[in-house]
Amino acid sequence: MPVSTNVFNGSRTLTIHDPVHDRDVNIAYDPLSFPNTPLPNAEYHTYRFEWFPNWINFYIDGVLLRTVTNPDALPDPGKDQRLHLNLWGQTTSIGYSSLHAGGRQFVLMKGEGARDSRFREGLHCHLTAETSSDGPLLNIDIVARNSGTAVWRPSGKTVGSVNAALVTRSREGNWDYEFRRHYPISRHVHPAEQACFRLTIPRSEFEGRELYVDLVAEQVIWFGQNGASPLRLI
Repeated sequence: MPVSTNVFNGSRTLTIHDPVHDRDVNIAYDPLSFPNTPLPNAEYHTYRFEWFPNWINFYIDGVLLRTVTNPDALPDPGKDQRLHLNLWGQTTSIGYSSLHAGGRQFVLMKGEGARDSRFREGLHCHLTAETSSDGPLLNIDIVARNSGTAVWRPSGKTVGSVNAALVTRSREGNWDYEFRRHYPISRHVHPAEQACFRLTIPRSEFEGRELYVDLVAEQVIWFGQNGASPLRLI
């Protein structure tokens, strides 16, 4: 059962400078999350949690912000666990640790086990595909072979789930990594094994752009950023 530290009410507005677009933007700002300073980006902050058998306390800069006591929401400390840490903005993507920007979640795991797609080490794939037209539709038959050393976890939205993704590139060379996600892998895929699946997409959706297929280990890394080569389809 996940336990979140989120405490946000957006009761104030903070103006910050966007260096990418060279402009000032307003974002919702929660003073409860940063009780010791008016500007959350002005200095470093210390995040702390205390995990007891019957409750969990969350602190920022030494100030207790939240206590979880609901027994249904408390994880079992005797079992393997994951601790996730990431950054994001509430009303802007500035500073968001997105995968296509080279960011990722930091994951601390308790317990030993075989390396799988929750880690970037050992993630690699070899992609082949055949395409066929069906009127305005494009059928894509893809074979994804696990050419790395890590086990791929089944498709989904949890950390390390391996999904197939169609990505596009414009004539100017701009990539769109959020073009289309697919969830075709229903089982663990071990090294040297392969997964086969078919995707169908209207041609009008990517008209004027190059179409590629890549794999992504959700909240970890794109395979194309980890040494594998995205496969160009069109």
